[in-house]
This record gives sequence, C-alpha cells and structure tokens, in this order.
Amino acid sequence: MILAHGGTVGFLAELAVLIVPVIVLVVLAKRKTVTEDQEEKRDER
Repeated sequence: MILAHGGTVGFLAELAVLIVPVIVLVVLAKRKTVTEDQEEKRDER
C-alpha cells in the first residue's frame, strides 16, 4: 500500500489514513470513560 504511492507525501497520507481513525476511537473512548466516572461519582453522592 505505502510503496504504491511513492514519496514522502504518499507515505504520510497512508499513515494519516491509518492513524486518524485510531486517534478518534481513543478520544471517544476516553470521553466515554470520563463521563461514566463522573456519573458514578454523582450516584455515590
């Protein structure tokens, strides 16, 4: 996949396509856990 593009730009494009969805998932997961933790604390009070 990466070699087909050739050059640094193609390489960076491939990396972006692979990494961006992962970052999005991580951010969403962190937000989810944070909101869940806050809800649990509210329930305790």
